[in-house]
Amino acid sequence: MKFGEFLVSKGYVTETQVDVALMIQRERMEKGQEHLRVGEILVALYALNHDTLKKALREYAEAGLTVG
Repeated sequence: MKFGEFLVSKGYVTETQVDVALMIQRERMEKGQEHLRVGEILVALYALNHDTLKKALREYAEAGLTVG
């Protein structure tokens, strides 16, 4: 399960917020800009705060999943 899907499944963010973050991530890659992870983008968009992101990352790891 991808991290964005995990965030939605836990109710931290909406599918729309993840879609926007993925679009931004894709656009940055196409422009040759620094790669940002979905979680970082969601924090920048104020969809998540840093504490919630850390909690979600911990839960993701505890579920045996890795951010890639």
